[in-house]
Amino acid sequence: MTFWAASSLAHYYLKGRAADRAVPYAEAAVDFVQEAALRDPDEPEYQRWRASGMALLAEAQATAGDHEAAMGSLDVSIEILRMLQQELPLAGRRRDLREALESAVKVSERWTAASSTKRQRWLELANSLA
Repeated sequence: MTFWAASSLAHYYLKGRAADRAVPYAEAAVDFVQEAALRDPDEPEYQRWRASGMALLAEAQATAGDHEAAMGSLDVSIEILRMLQQELPLAGRRRDLREALESAVKVSERWTAASSTKRQRWLELANSLA
């Protein structure tokens, strides 16, 4: 199985409202791209895919009701995008980070048990990009 296959299956199960089945495929997608990133650490595209995979995993975790895990996955995704933007501050990377931050803040507002500390940090980072 590849990153794209695992990611597509996670999306499929999320759309079918089967979050419990989506989570393992989202985890597999992250594992695949993380392994590729370890083998070729100079390839930034693997890091972007890992950030995307972590965001998908967060969506699956949140849909399954594990908001704490979802916050952690979103935080990892945002940190990856932040590092990429710092390494090479291009407009596209800045946009990716800003959009990820806005999305993370928006979706996490509905999670009562979610960490307000992380959400506040994301808001501050988003404001610094404005």
